[in-house]
Amino acid sequence: MKHPKAVTLSLPSSSWVKFLVLLVNMVVFANFVAGQESDSVYWKDSGFAYYGYSIQATPDNGYVVAGFIKKFGRPPRDNDALCIKVDSTGNVVWSRSFGGKMNDRTYVVDRTMDGGYVLAGETHSFGAGSFDAWLIKLGADGKKEWDKTYGGPRWDNAVSVRQTRDGGYILVGYTESFGEGKTDAWLVKVDRQGNVEWEKTYGGRKDDRGSSVYQSGDGGYVVAGYTESFGNGFSDIWLFKTDEKGVLLWEKTFGGVKTDRGFSAQPTKDGGVIIVGDTYSFGAGYGDVWVIKTDSRGNEQWQQTYGGSKTERGAFIQQTGDGGYVLTGFVKAGRERLSDVLLIKTDSTGREEWQHTFGGRLPEEGFYVLQTADGGYIVSGFTKSFTNGRSILWLIKTDDQGREVWNNTFGQKR
Repeated sequence: MKHPKAVTLSLPSSSWVKFLVLLVNMVVFANFVAGQESDSVYWKDSGFAYYGYSIQATPDNGYVVAGFIKKFGRPPRDNDALCIKVDSTGNVVWSRSFGGKMNDRTYVVDRTMDGGYVLAGETHSFGAGSFDAWLIKLGADGKKEWDKTYGGPRWDNAVSVRQTRDGGYILVGYTESFGEGKTDAWLVKVDRQGNVEWEKTYGGRKDDRGSSVYQSGDGGYVVAGYTESFGNGFSDIWLFKTDEKGVLLWEKTFGGVKTDRGFSAQPTKDGGVIIVGDTYSFGAGYGDVWVIKTDSRGNEQWQQTYGGSKTERGAFIQQTGDGGYVLTGFVKAGRERLSDVLLIKTDSTGREEWQHTFGGRLPEEGFYVLQTADGGYIVSGFTKSFTNGRSILWLIKTDDQGREVWNNTFGQKR
């Protein structure tokens, strides 16, 4: 694959040049700390790492990516939420960062009916507790319109958000502040201004988490995650359905005697559900990608593992135009247990059609994949191989067979 280009500067060692470099770095850092928003993509020598978790297509054939910026240095610095808009070839149109003096992150972005975007994640700078779930509404230009926090005195977060048909939003994540157990899956319904309409917890006495949510055709909600309270093993993939008020209608678990987790669930054209995660109970290696297809009631129709003797994980899956599926995640590579981005295409029954990996000698992971208007795919994630060793947000565009068309990194000198 083509490696991203980086520019290396050779500077004279005179003291005035060192002073100017120091001054520039101080200005960059001050720009992050002083404001709630920032419009630039920062360079690799500024002490930041970048993660791109979720990506959505935009009407102009571009893409918008949500993630966060991790800051390094002494004293320890905070994280900020990040949203980047790029054009069809991966060039930055605008970027925004949001946060306070502590750790703030976003994990997911969804397009909204008014042409803007909504981000969900967690904040330690604002809200009532250790971490609170955080919802940020942006306009089409990426400027913040409002934000809201949700939670109690302990750790609460949101890892998935969708706009609902009434113009509001549904969030899922997990909560330590409410519920019965160590952590419970937590579903929060808010109106179009982010005001809470209702919230519910789901789980038992152990660790139970929601990873993905969408609104079903009947107005209810389908949630995927994993549970330690129910099922067969240490943890099982967990799928449950609620009505439009969050009342539990049914739930299913999938797994064996070891650890099995669900990270993404999406609706399928036949009204069913496709789930991806990882399994340590089944498959060929120490952790394999696991895909489960169910009907509209969560009854298994088929399941398939993908992987070999290494460790593989599935992070996100969606149905493709031909009725098959595309998924991304990572595969461990080599004795050092480093990872490459993994991209797999299957047919409608889960039979693998092709598989590709992307990466270098250091860790890379894929978090989200979309089929693009031209029939190809775009993956968001991070890379360490093509930087100074810190994580950098990474986009990979492929053709319809998963062959790389272009890739671009954000957060380093080009």
